[in-house]
Amino acid sequence: MVGVTTSCLLVMLLCAFVSMEILAAIPSVEPALRAAGVCYLLYLAFMTARTSYDMNEEKQQPMAFKHGFVVQTLNPNGIIFGLTIYTTFLSSISTSPTALTASALGLAAVTFTSVFLWALVGTKISKFLHNPKIRMTVNATLVTLLLYCALSLSKVLS
Repeated sequence: MVGVTTSCLLVMLLCAFVSMEILAAIPSVEPALRAAGVCYLLYLAFMTARTSYDMNEEKQQPMAFKHGFVVQTLNPNGIIFGLTIYTTFLSSISTSPTALTASALGLAAVTFTSVFLWALVGTKISKFLHNPKIRMTVNATLVTLLLYCALSLSKVLS
């Protein structure tokens, strides 16, 4: 959990400051980055709609710090998420290193909380997700939220 969280913090800091440089050097790229962010959210919505939650019931050994850190650092979804969030949703803070650092710390805190909660109660929750009605409700809720984010980002809802 600590390895994943530490990696998340470093990836988000890197994405924040890379995005700051991109938006400062080429401000006209923001609409293209926004469109890429919308496409990414639509992709996530599509993949979420198809999720079956087939969990491996086999007990596995906990990962070490190094493994969690490396896996999260090399996770392309985390990098794309970071670049999307900082070049689109948080582009308004792209000129403030303090705000960028605070947001990366906040995202790392959310990551730690999520990973901790999943480790604590994930097995119990996963048993409910085998029920088709619950799975469809969870998927529909997540897809709806992702579509709302995509529409907000595209400024269709403005």
